[in-house]
Amino acid sequence: MSKDFRRHSQNYDGRKNKRGTPEYGDLPPEGKQEFDRLKQTASKYEGKSESELMGELFKKVAQGKKDGTFNAAEVERFAAQLGPMLNAEQRARLQSLIKMIQ
Repeated sequence: MSKDFRRHSQNYDGRKNKRGTPEYGDLPPEGKQEFDRLKQTASKYEGKSESELMGELFKKVAQGKKDGTFNAAEVERFAAQLGPMLNAEQRARLQSLIKMIQ
């Protein structure tokens, strides 16, 4: 999954990707901010093992549930946005993770 996102984000900077997504420079300011935030978040987790990523995920979910900021609908929206970038095996793994955290 991270390799697919990395390749997608690299193709997005300054070039049209295969899906015809607009170039970075064509995005409105809020789109650029969101893209930059996502790219920064992805780079934060780059190179981590699956167990490290899972540990971080469960820690963030537990904290969100504790302080009332966990939003199951937001998790579902994220999965729906991410799904098209994943292969069948990755989508199944994502759905399994969603069931675990909800």
